[in-house]
Amino acid sequence: MAIASFRGEKSVADLADKLYTKLTPRQRELAVDAILKANPQLAEIDKVPQGALLNLPVLPELRAKATRKLESPDDQIVSQLREALDAHGKRLAERNRQALTALEDTRRHLEDKALAEAIHKNPALPEVVEGIVKAGEVRSKELADRQKRFELAVAQILKDLDSL
Repeated sequence: MAIASFRGEKSVADLADKLYTKLTPRQRELAVDAILKANPQLAEIDKVPQGALLNLPVLPELRAKATRKLESPDDQIVSQLREALDAHGKRLAERNRQALTALEDTRRHLEDKALAEAIHKNPALPEVVEGIVKAGEVRSKELADRQKRFELAVAQILKDLDSL
């Protein structure tokens, strides 16, 4: 049995028309009955969430439309996992970029001549600034290491998904 995703159709007949090609009224009736039998949740179609997976009954006398995605559930899950990992990776990379930019901005401000002169006028401040610079360097390395570990983990996950 193939799988299709629910796209918010208003009736099972609409769904049948979108899933199968050129239905006669009798074929539509047959398709509606088979779809309802395979997907009892469609009896209350207004409560079915968009994106819900539906079982597409195999009806030898009907041909499924080639334009409708009819992937196996495993393929759909793998595809969704890939998309989620990609989106998370992009968010993490952006956050790392922002953090590195903030660290670089801090370092640049600390190198400002006027600020450097003010810092040297107070004997306690050079040590504080040195601590800030070292902490920034450590944080930069941590961010780079974290990004690298994430990328390696994602590569391994994707490799494992491909082997399913």
